[in-house]
Amino acid sequence: MASSSQANNAEGGDIETARLLRRSPRPNPLPKAQLAVIYAIKLTIPIALTQALPYINVLVEELAASEGAETGYYSGLAVG
Repeated sequence: MASSSQANNAEGGDIETARLLRRSPRPNPLPKAQLAVIYAIKLTIPIALTQALPYINVLVEELAASEGAETGYYSGLAVG
């Protein structure tokens, strides 16, 4: 057995070598539709926040029944 495996190694016909030299199958492509949905959501969230943030002070003023500096403090807590 040892002589036959040495002969295969010398000839380059080893099964493991053939497996390593064989081209691997083409990798799966990116899920473009799913990534497009994720990027669209990631784009719309900041746009929605920029549209809502100017009105947070009014909302806090009406809900918390606060005035002046308290409104700014509470709206700062609400925004984060």
